[in-house]
Amino acid sequence: MSKVQYMFIVGVSRTGSKFYLQLFNTHPDFSILPEVNFRHRYKKDLYSLIRKKINGGASHFELVDWLYTLEWKDTFHDVLDNIPKGDFLDWISDKELSPYVIFEGMIFLYSKGRNVIGAKFPVHYQYSEDLAEEFQGSKIVLLIRDPRDVFCSDAIMKRKWMIQTRYGRLITSILRPMVLFFTIFNFSKYLSYIDLLKEKMPGNVMTCRYEDISNSQGLLIDQIAKFSGVSRAEFRPDLVERKGSSFSDHNSSGRWREILRSHEIVLFRMFLARKMSRYGYTF
Repeated sequence: MSKVQYMFIVGVSRTGSKFYLQLFNTHPDFSILPEVNFRHRYKKDLYSLIRKKINGGASHFELVDWLYTLEWKDTFHDVLDNIPKGDFLDWISDKELSPYVIFEGMIFLYSKGRNVIGAKFPVHYQYSEDLAEEFQGSKIVLLIRDPRDVFCSDAIMKRKWMIQTRYGRLITSILRPMVLFFTIFNFSKYLSYIDLLKEKMPGNVMTCRYEDISNSQGLLIDQIAKFSGVSRAEFRPDLVERKGSSFSDHNSSGRWREILRSHEIVLFRMFLARKMSRYGYTF
């Protein structure tokens, strides 16, 4: 790996990842790639596509040429648009091909010589250890948010999308309980995994709470600067735009109190109360 500090933002959806991506990239030492679906446990991902191409015998040239014509997320093409194809080919020409080598090339060449480089949500959180193994010495920022607010945010956003479909009203009537049980199940696994990762990577893992974006932003930035080893003064939170929030007009922390139904609160208390309390979330 190159002599830079690798840093990755990892977590689950609706936990403020767009804020952290923007905040990190306001600093002149940072270059964090947007989400490109590199490796995921349940979704189609770049890792599988690249591995299939390599296993099929693609040469370095064929692989790079294929990458630049691949139909994928807009953010993926935004990254490659900033990397000349010839530079990418030169960078991998003396390396043994693998999905992670390709991903490292994207991160490194996109960084334009910055010191702290990485990506937002590059992998499903359960692949964080693989990420740390491939990028030795890397640091991982794990995002946390009150799962009750995550549920409310996710349910609202999905309802906005579904209501416009042909059977929107029928689908939305069963959507809420599905999102509820998925949120509880997913957060139970995620919070346990955070504890495990902290044990395995002491000093290289930091947790950031969504609520601190509004409530303790100065302290949050102090902690991020210390963790990443950069100047705190060069972060520019004033340049961060609010994007993709289901509560775009106001602070969404604690909105679950207005939205959750009594039986939903009981379910969160029953299955997540102990784990949530470790991160300051009470009932």
